[in-house]
Amino acid sequence: MRGTRLIKLTAVALVLFAWPSARLPVVSSQAAGPRLSGVVPDPYTPIKPAQTDFDNFAWQVFVALNWPANPDGSPDLRAFIGQRPGAPRVWELYTDPNDIFYKDGCNQPRLARRPAFEQKVLSRISKRIEKLAAGTDTQAAANWPLVDQARNFALYESLINDTQTNYICAQRLTSAEKIGDFVAGGKKVSFPFGSLEVKAAWRLFPADTPPEVLARYHTREATIAIPEVQPTGQPGSDAPRPVKSTLTAKVGLVGLHITYKIRSQPRWIWATFEQVDNYKVDYKPLPNLKPTFSSGNAQPGADTNNRQPAQTNPPDLHPTSYVWSGAQPTAGNYAPVEVASCPNEVPPSPVNAAWQERLAGARGVANSPWQYYRLNSVQWFDGRDRIQPRNTDGAAVLRNSVLETYLLGDQTIANQVPAIGVVASDVVPFPPQGTLPDTIVATEEANKYPEKTGTYTWSSCVVCHQMALYGYAVKDCKTQDVMTDYSFVFRSFLPQNNKPSTCPKG
Repeated sequence: MRGTRLIKLTAVALVLFAWPSARLPVVSSQAAGPRLSGVVPDPYTPIKPAQTDFDNFAWQVFVALNWPANPDGSPDLRAFIGQRPGAPRVWELYTDPNDIFYKDGCNQPRLARRPAFEQKVLSRISKRIEKLAAGTDTQAAANWPLVDQARNFALYESLINDTQTNYICAQRLTSAEKIGDFVAGGKKVSFPFGSLEVKAAWRLFPADTPPEVLARYHTREATIAIPEVQPTGQPGSDAPRPVKSTLTAKVGLVGLHITYKIRSQPRWIWATFEQVDNYKVDYKPLPNLKPTFSSGNAQPGADTNNRQPAQTNPPDLHPTSYVWSGAQPTAGNYAPVEVASCPNEVPPSPVNAAWQERLAGARGVANSPWQYYRLNSVQWFDGRDRIQPRNTDGAAVLRNSVLETYLLGDQTIANQVPAIGVVASDVVPFPPQGTLPDTIVATEEANKYPEKTGTYTWSSCVVCHQMALYGYAVKDCKTQDVMTDYSFVFRSFLPQNNKPSTCPKG
């Protein structure tokens, strides 16, 4: 159905980047300070190699993507960020990959691929982590949903911009067979500069939500399409599914990942934003306002934090499937998740205060909802020879509490992520990349038994996306893979050619 928007999420992770050519001038975003513009920063403008500059650059992209949109998807430059509340933002009119792979989108005019302008349609409840290629083909984490304190499921979507869409269409990368032909011609997947992906998380508002709470969010009226069968977490499971029923409600944005391929960082930059009330309320608190995904009583490092939602009727600590109710609360048979930060996470970016203040004072906007979002951090690379990513304090860990809730492990597992320091020691180990397969397998095993999983996080986009690939064929019981330029867009939306059951395992 044209215009249908599915909410879905692939693994979100941080990747490797490189520094620009010396022939290009270096521009510091710090010097510009908080500048509110509806134009996404040019991908050919290099950035000064400093964390503050990357953080400000990420905020510039965030502001531009969240500018009010025209029906054709362009920014409405006659308006200002925060104006036209309830209208779609620029990124919301990006392309749903399902429209390319399953709805003949490449042969339709650009405007025909746009979703319905006034009504949002969502249907993705699980935050699965992509299967990773590290010498094995194993599931990296459980396919668990997120349940908020009102016992509603969170919703997710993944979208790509026109630059990335046009590349996929021009290269005819729309099926496993066509991708195989592409590889047979000696080509490799390499998205052009300016390619941009977003992954978003949304909350459902109960009908009696006070207006002063709604004012802290970017909100949309949405139709939630409940599929007959929930996604399995296997490659291609973000493909369209038959709809069992629908639910109409107001939703609010709670998380946004942005990945942007630019000239000075040809292996992409990765930034993640959250709504400030996700697991604690400390920015302009309201009387009696409670966090969305926490009781407000979570203790740092507690074993009960960030755990798989248990089934309450009948009791089951480790349900293997989750079923939507046709009305709110949509997750009435499941316990809310106690979301919290992990002991080894870096603090949110220090540039947030300036941007929040700037957005709070935006012209013509009283109490702009965009001041209630924050940047967690950005990952980037500062040299061609560096194999470790950068963010605050040079750490590789970067986690969004509502997009990567369950990426946990004990301290041994967490310390294997590149550039993570041992929390209880001054020693900062830099293990070889060869430890990554062990990290993935160990975390997979740990997530089968949440009570055995530690409280540290190994969440880092570099762990996942540097290994992004797609299995386009099987020959002699061996999967034929192609690396997909740090993007899981193919693996998430296109079923892979899997080995037949007659092939030996392994």
